[in-house]
Amino acid sequence: LFTPYEAPSKDSLLEKIKSELLDIQQKILKNDKTYSLFVTGHSLGGAQATLAGVILAIDEDIRRAFTAGDPSGEGPVTVVSFASPRVGNHPFRRLHQTLEENNHLRHLRIMNRDDVVPFLPWYSARFRISGQYTHTGLRWITGKDVDEGLLADISYPDIEEEQQPIVYWHPSKPG
Repeated sequence: LFTPYEAPSKDSLLEKIKSELLDIQQKILKNDKTYSLFVTGHSLGGAQATLAGVILAIDEDIRRAFTAGDPSGEGPVTVVSFASPRVGNHPFRRLHQTLEENNHLRHLRIMNRDDVVPFLPWYSARFRISGQYTHTGLRWITGKDVDEGLLADISYPDIEEEQQPIVYWHPSKPG
């Protein structure tokens, strides 16, 4: 998309994606403000969806184009990622959380507890890479328990269990 050392140019893939989204909203949707913007992906695509969702949620023009009828005139970008590895560092997580708190971004991260990809990159004392990467968004872990059957755990990362919110997540309603 672009490197962290330079601002995106008009020719960058990121700027082309933003331009295409705004063209779709104007030409095909005819400026109908009842649509939402969803970004989704699986595995590496889930990591890319997480990054793209944050970049798009920062963009005021994108939020105003896809409001889903939100009375504020700005709609959140919704990311649904499946089996995504960790992608951002701790400042990225803080940015992500700020965007969520301001209703600019929603992120549902779905993973199977027996899948190794969501736990990548692994911690390596030799390379010390794992501590640099962190998950973001609302985590939905699924799996099977021998005695219990199908399990589902819905939580935010790094929040103590007693502080976890009771979550009712619906993709077409804010909050």
